[in-house]
Amino acid sequence: MARWSWTALPVALLPRSSLCNAQLPPECVEFATCAQAGAQWQEFRHAVQQAAALEAANQQAAMELYFQLMQRYTLDAGMALQCRMGSASVFYRLGRMYLGMGYSQRAANLFQLAMSMFWDTSRSENGMACLQHEMWGVRWFEDFMETYLSNAARIRRNDLAMLPHLSELQVPDTYRDPNLSIGVFSLCDYSPESPMAWLLQRSRRNRQAYCSRHGYGLEWTSERPGSSKDRHPVWGQIAGPLELINAGKYDWILSMDCDSLFVDLTVTVDSLLYRFASRATPWGKLELDPEVHFLISEDGRGLAGGNWIVRNSPEGRAFLSEVYGPGEEAKNPYMRHDLRDQFSLLWHLVRPGVGLPLPPEAGGGSPASWAAVGYLPLVRLVPQDMLLGSYPFVSCSQPGDQAHRCFEESRKFIVSIPLLGALPQQLAQAVLDRFLLESLGTLDDPVYEQQLRGMCATVDISQCLVLASIRVDLPSSPAFAWAQQAQKPRKADKDKDRFDGSKKRPERAVRSKSLAELLAEEEAGKGPKLEEALLAVFQLIDADCGGSISKLELIGAVYRHALVASFVLQGHDINVDLRDANGQVSINEYSFDAIDDIFESMSGGSSRVKYMDFASHFRRAAAASLAAEREQGGMREIFRQIDADGDGAISKLELVAAIQRDKRVSSYLLPGINPRVILEDEASYDAVCALFDQMAAGRQRIRWLDFKNHCLTARFPEVFDSTPSHCGSPQSCPSPQNAEKCDRSKIRVLVLGPGFGRERNPHQAAMLVQAGFQLHWVRDLQEFPDDGARLTYHLVAPHLPKIRDEIQRVRPSAVLCASQGGAYLVGLWQLGFWQGPSIMLNCHPSLPMRLPGAQIVLAHGSNDESYLWRREDLEDLVCTGAPNKCFLYYTANSGYLASGSLTRLGDRHAMQSILTHDCLPRLIEAAVSPQGPEMHMLHSWRQQLGEQRLEAQHWLGYSLERLRRLWASPGRQGCAEQKLFPVPQTSEEYRKVAAIFKAEPPEPPAYMLSSQASWEQLPIIKIERIEHGCQLECSAMPYRDGLRKSLKEQGLDFEASVHGCWAFHGADSEALGSVIRDVSGFQPLISGSRNSPVWGSGTYFARDAKYVADGQFCPRRPDGLRCMLLCLVTLGMPCLGDPQQKGVLPFRQKPHRYNSTVDSLSSPEVYVVQHAGAAHPAYLITFA
Repeated sequence: MARWSWTALPVALLPRSSLCNAQLPPECVEFATCAQAGAQWQEFRHAVQQAAALEAANQQAAMELYFQLMQRYTLDAGMALQCRMGSASVFYRLGRMYLGMGYSQRAANLFQLAMSMFWDTSRSENGMACLQHEMWGVRWFEDFMETYLSNAARIRRNDLAMLPHLSELQVPDTYRDPNLSIGVFSLCDYSPESPMAWLLQRSRRNRQAYCSRHGYGLEWTSERPGSSKDRHPVWGQIAGPLELINAGKYDWILSMDCDSLFVDLTVTVDSLLYRFASRATPWGKLELDPEVHFLISEDGRGLAGGNWIVRNSPEGRAFLSEVYGPGEEAKNPYMRHDLRDQFSLLWHLVRPGVGLPLPPEAGGGSPASWAAVGYLPLVRLVPQDMLLGSYPFVSCSQPGDQAHRCFEESRKFIVSIPLLGALPQQLAQAVLDRFLLESLGTLDDPVYEQQLRGMCATVDISQCLVLASIRVDLPSSPAFAWAQQAQKPRKADKDKDRFDGSKKRPERAVRSKSLAELLAEEEAGKGPKLEEALLAVFQLIDADCGGSISKLELIGAVYRHALVASFVLQGHDINVDLRDANGQVSINEYSFDAIDDIFESMSGGSSRVKYMDFASHFRRAAAASLAAEREQGGMREIFRQIDADGDGAISKLELVAAIQRDKRVSSYLLPGINPRVILEDEASYDAVCALFDQMAAGRQRIRWLDFKNHCLTARFPEVFDSTPSHCGSPQSCPSPQNAEKCDRSKIRVLVLGPGFGRERNPHQAAMLVQAGFQLHWVRDLQEFPDDGARLTYHLVAPHLPKIRDEIQRVRPSAVLCASQGGAYLVGLWQLGFWQGPSIMLNCHPSLPMRLPGAQIVLAHGSNDESYLWRREDLEDLVCTGAPNKCFLYYTANSGYLASGSLTRLGDRHAMQSILTHDCLPRLIEAAVSPQGPEMHMLHSWRQQLGEQRLEAQHWLGYSLERLRRLWASPGRQGCAEQKLFPVPQTSEEYRKVAAIFKAEPPEPPAYMLSSQASWEQLPIIKIERIEHGCQLECSAMPYRDGLRKSLKEQGLDFEASVHGCWAFHGADSEALGSVIRDVSGFQPLISGSRNSPVWGSGTYFARDAKYVADGQFCPRRPDGLRCMLLCLVTLGMPCLGDPQQKGVLPFRQKPHRYNSTVDSLSSPEVYVVQHAGAAHPAYLITFA
């Protein structure tokens, strides 16, 4: 082996020298040792360990040893597969060293080989889990994958500059050699049940148009070649061209995957051959190089093995025969690899080249010979964009990708459809049809063609994928015009200055119209005045144009823009002295506190505020202001009638006397009460006392502000509701009180009759009718028994056109099916008749291996007697859908209590659980929700809490930082020895905690043990606030911040009021004391549901305090009193609990797992967390 000069590798690039596997689980040991592969692999392992130890001291010696190991142990694919991770480690380490020497091409090929071993390991049993561990001295995800992908991004072979110099070979794209006979082969054997079955006829028609244009032969077949019938279907893509070569039918054969399409029909195969497989004769003429027999494209990450060109020659035949290999699996290692034909192509094209000496110029920026690329001499690479063009959002997704090549107006030759997976399937299919329309000229559907041309005016698809949510530039928007107008002096002011120039007027402070004025103009039909103002102010605050605002951005905008300050601080009594002549707000604790309160009210504890929450907050404020203006005169008069002594405050005696003597006062404050019997009837007197207490808020007198706020809240509850709104748009949700409930009357639902109809499931049908949806039933579809094994696609296929016609007529928002109706929905997906929101009750056995890209809700019960699914299989299926667009509503049996009973039962085929808690309508709403089904369901959990509790929780807040505002410890730090501080009974804080403790849910809970009336009579002895600064800062906050980062990586925003909740935890006094004092708080590893983990391991919390008390989770102390904790729990993204769960939770989006578990995905009453920082104890409540 030749010696080279070395560039010292940075320490960070050097692999670890130790091959220690002490921490590996037992199932991973074989991957890391290859102990069962034979004695020769133990020698191999020792040699790798020796080479790893040499890397730091003698890199040259280490490299030579790795090279020898590669040539001895991995020259044969079958032998390399005996110890996949050992082989991968040698390829990776050697590639790392080539990379350090500057040979990025050779390193890339070695990384491809390492990746093939890595991939096959990941597909084996326990493989993916084991790859999370360090093996063979390599951290495979941190070290290998990062190096492999970053190097791939640097050497993408989309430019001629990355290949040997061929610029002198100028060949027109349309060149056709009349002496060449060229065939195009495609095997399209998709089954009718496949999601890609819709492609078959498009694929054939596309190839027919291309081949007829250039006089090529078309070999399109839906049946595998006879020689490959005993193999996996993918081998037909090799066997077909090989049979054509043996028949001597063509000179060259282009083999194309069925899911690849010609986009630019003007480009000929001849032009590619003469550009990349030719040579110049001495007399200056181009001819095809007799030494070149195979053309393929490759990007930096590896071969694009689905589309290639082979020559009909002995060498071409021999090469394909070697790739195809023997028919017996025992003699053909490529049949044992997960990638099969792709692996064989890789091994035959790349593996021989990495064993060849490198030419001297190979380390330069541009290779001067094909040997530097590292392929066999019979092979030529074609730049990826010239043979197989990938979809722009994919080929421009890596650092270093050249965006101008992806979005340039020149067309691709061939586009591979699976790369459209970056988009929702419906949009991907539309973009694909746009390409086909450009190439075919017509799709025989004029209306559809017009829609496509309107969507994408050119094939430069970057112009047709601009999301509607991207904001327009401020200068061209109506909102900008509103902001500009607000700062212009009125015409009258200009005229006054013109005619009275001798007098200098003081500068007018900048002021926007009040919220009430803007809303009044909107209601008067003068246009969306308030909406324009909201958008303008939001854009001024959103400094980074990220679509959401932080507290820092809000603070900066208020102090920077007088217009923003005057708009945002309406209703907050900021002293005039705090503003300059232009209305600018001075920075001090009063203004800062006001801004802080506004942000917390909008965010509900989240770190950022989206426009919808910003708009909802100020729309509520506008409605409040307008209502107050219209009502204030009458309220002021009533207040004067009650305030007999005119001192500006009302006593209880004054209130009682006014209600007795003045009918206007009694009807205004307590309509329906008889004022004459107040001092005789206890109920009437109690009502007056309760009214006084409510308005006085613990004081002896009612002030005007207290009176006004109470009256507005009582008379306009839909306006003055204080719970945060989470609806998608402020205009679509006029009632903030029901912000999570969007207008169901605007949702059109197409219901597939079989398995769901009014006769089979009348209760479900009745619930839908009562919910207010626009229902359209598809009847007269054939009914089948609820036996999934006998209901196939072929039985439902004749009825699918009828459903398609109904879809085109109704244009539904969602399609709903149940039981056997699921087979019809699957058929609609497969034929492309429906790619919109879908709800399937009872997961049908015909569900495909991969879900379409639409928003999908699947509902299933563990006790379904007709369709037997394992929970983990359904969870894996949901993960194949588009991120955050699929939701599995699953019900299952709980674990057994110590008494031997179950707390919950999973649904049978009839799915009784969806008939409670408004579940079925909420599932439909989830399917059409713009925030995604799973997030919508989490939002809807708030509907299961009463209004009083929601208001109390909102007052306490969901932010860990905001809890400190109530602390009484020195400096509010919680660092003193004392951790418990009494909460005064007369304080608002006490009332809010008590309200949460005594709250009754709107619907009866699942665990009803005693009456609500008896619970409300139970006295609270005292409430103590827990102030433990170390718990907050060292446990709860770091966990929440890590969770926020994880959600962001999954494409979600952390919302404290949605991803967190207030919940109760009960235990004996000693255990509660330990939780309060301990730095880490809870100990999930040793917790459970009274030592019987009915929903898996972890720390259990209850939504309702009553359940904790009734369930005897808080035993009485010797003095007869009981205690429980009120905690702020960070749930993150929860999944349904599993009594068998003892380790990590299931994956949600790899590598991110679910964060907690619940007892129900419809109306959870039990929460289980597995991390100490997920729950922060806030209050200790002592009761009788």
